[in-house]
Amino acid sequence: MKAMKKLSFNVIVLWCVSVFLMTSCMTGDGGNKQSGQAFGVVRFDMKAMQNVLDVNAYDSFYSSLFANDFDGDCFLVTYEIDYDLPENSYESVLANGYLTVQLTDNPTPVNSKDVSFSTFIPDTTKALTDEVPLIDGINDVAFEYNFYIRGMFFMVSSAEVPTDQKMYWNLAYDPEHLVSEENSQRYYDLYLRSTIRRVGEESKKQTGFINAFNMKYYLEMIVQREKTLGATSTSTFKLRVHYPSAISDTGVLTWKTQDSREIQLGTIVPDSTQ
Repeated sequence: MKAMKKLSFNVIVLWCVSVFLMTSCMTGDGGNKQSGQAFGVVRFDMKAMQNVLDVNAYDSFYSSLFANDFDGDCFLVTYEIDYDLPENSYESVLANGYLTVQLTDNPTPVNSKDVSFSTFIPDTTKALTDEVPLIDGINDVAFEYNFYIRGMFFMVSSAEVPTDQKMYWNLAYDPEHLVSEENSQRYYDLYLRSTIRRVGEESKKQTGFINAFNMKYYLEMIVQREKTLGATSTSTFKLRVHYPSAISDTGVLTWKTQDSREIQLGTIVPDSTQ
């Protein structure tokens, strides 16, 4: 745990309608405070004997609101940190291994159950049963520091569906065709598909979905591959997400691609663990 007087990760602002994420720094006006939003993964801390929320490779939050959650649960949280509190002094954070936060809203669960990540790519020439076309495959405006936590890759996608509709998400890659190159830039190819799990009853809108995929093995494999090609921890790569943007009446798919921002190798495998 690397204690910090101020958190370094960027704040995520979530739009209610289309779930559009952007990053910015937010600090409180009153006292020595910091507020914002962040993704996190619940972990039962054996030293503290209580749940904490890991928000990046180094920092964790404590709140009593995580007491009944399970290890591995994923959330988007709105938080406030009061650095004037004794429990948030540098010495206390260094000793305890976490920051104590006030959550200003109930944690928003991030879907990590109705998802799959695999090497099996469904037939790309025809629609799946109850498949839904996507508007965005990967909305990576927030991809700065905390999109990848404890092996979980947080990914934002959108579709025009009822706002209460439940979806199942499949993300896959082909080990035989792992990467493509354009203009000396390597892109690691992923295929994203979504199907209806429970039909919604509300009106259709452009609706955002935040999913957390367990991509630890895959992303660490990319890091090792890049290193064998001479990359360092500060080197970067990109993901290229292929997704159906339209489905005809006969089930024919129209495909689009979106690229992630550059992802630094050290974000996936920090120096201290290499």
